[in-house]
Amino acid sequence: MINSTSTSPMRGARMARLAAALVGVAVASMLLNGCAATAGARPTVTPTASAATTPSATPPDGGNDAVPIKVQLRNSTRANVSIDIVDGTGTIVEARSGQPGNGMSVEPGTVRIENVDAMTLRLTWVDFPVDNRLTLHVQADGATLSMRLVQPLPTRPSDSVGFDRVLELEFDRPVAAAAVAAELVTSE
Repeated sequence: MINSTSTSPMRGARMARLAAALVGVAVASMLLNGCAATAGARPTVTPTASAATTPSATPPDGGNDAVPIKVQLRNSTRANVSIDIVDGTGTIVEARSGQPGNGMSVEPGTVRIENVDAMTLRLTWVDFPVDNRLTLHVQADGATLSMRLVQPLPTRPSDSVGFDRVLELEFDRPVAAAAVAAELVTSE
């Protein structure tokens, strides 16, 4: 159970930021759609979250698909690495890049999950030193939280040396790293 007196001011501020972001996207969409109508084209507006922190949300149309949370990941090779988090649980309130070291601290093809505190998990995995855009799918499977990290393979020749990628996820309730089932899959 969450102690509402210790989390409600922080959560309220996050919800206010989410509401403001959704209003901004709606206004931008109306403006773009109005401008596009005069040009004969209808652009698609896709909300993108800030790199530091963005809560997930249910789309305004009432659908069940989570709005992806986009995080730019820090790395020692200055590659453009981002991750889109699809939170099917609606419990992630903040996502941010962790600080990776120089090199690998986990085995390639694995994801290490550890608690930073009772409500925050740190995920660490290895990637090539190239630009990359990954996707993390988070679902609840009974008492277990399941995470599927999809990592595209390099599209051009790459150094065979791997480097850590670190992502921190804060939830709206306590979550134990031992109760998380994670897999890393590669895609082309």
